[in-house]
Amino acid sequence: MILEAPLVSLPPAPMLATDAVIQSPPPHLPTLSILIPCYGGPALPKLIRCINSILKTVDSSRTEILLQDDACPDYDLTQMWGFPPFKIERNPVNVGFAQTINNAATRAQGDYLLLLNQDVEALTPNWADAMLTMFTNPDVGIVGPKLLFPPTPAIPEGAIQSCGGLFDGGRGPYHRNLGWVGIHDRRVATTQKVSWITGAALMISRDDFWRAGGLDAATYTRGYFEDVDICMRVRFDLHKEIWYCGDATLTHDPGSTGGNPGDFMNNSRKFHQRWDDRIVPDSPIVFVNY
Repeated sequence: MILEAPLVSLPPAPMLATDAVIQSPPPHLPTLSILIPCYGGPALPKLIRCINSILKTVDSSRTEILLQDDACPDYDLTQMWGFPPFKIERNPVNVGFAQTINNAATRAQGDYLLLLNQDVEALTPNWADAMLTMFTNPDVGIVGPKLLFPPTPAIPEGAIQSCGGLFDGGRGPYHRNLGWVGIHDRRVATTQKVSWITGAALMISRDDFWRAGGLDAATYTRGYFEDVDICMRVRFDLHKEIWYCGDATLTHDPGSTGGNPGDFMNNSRKFHQRWDDRIVPDSPIVFVNY
């Protein structure tokens, strides 16, 4: 059942949060907690579009949306929104993407967690269930969707941002099919195993998230490599696989989130120090049916 509540808009007066989110789902169906880290006043319209797209495309009886405000100086979401289907908390200080996700995960009730950037929008109906269904295979540890660039005068509609991630010959992570146009191409539409999934939209069971140690906020700062790192820990510590789901499609505006080049280089160095001896470069063409 799709939620019939009004779509998100800024209320005229502050409202307090409520815990009434997951409403007695059928016991045989998995529940989902969507974790959205929030920061930056200019990104607020994108957050509203993100939430509206979720409300129109997920089963609200099995889904909770957890917003984690990372001490944004421009607004306090706990004083702006506070009605179902949201649970909102605010970090006392700004701590960055990884710790903000971990903070949200500590209050999640769902069987599965979806890490979702505030600038992502869902395009296909039942995208979340398409991803959840993949976990019926016990070897699956993490699942990610097809991510498209939002169309602009310089970027055509349907341009691929990511269909999962691979490692190049220098053991560097890269997005598979980056920049392709043609979402129905067999190489893009087919669900298949990959090496890592971007944290912009990453699904994992709640148990496996904590068994893997959550995101490593102590090592990685400000939004780079913590997603690739948890994929490596799921692969090598939990001995599970990473999969791309070709039946789930979202858009992601990469220009509105992320850190700075210094953080990227620093986190890259830490990642490679930890994992270089375990990385096997991928073939440019990986095609494994689920």
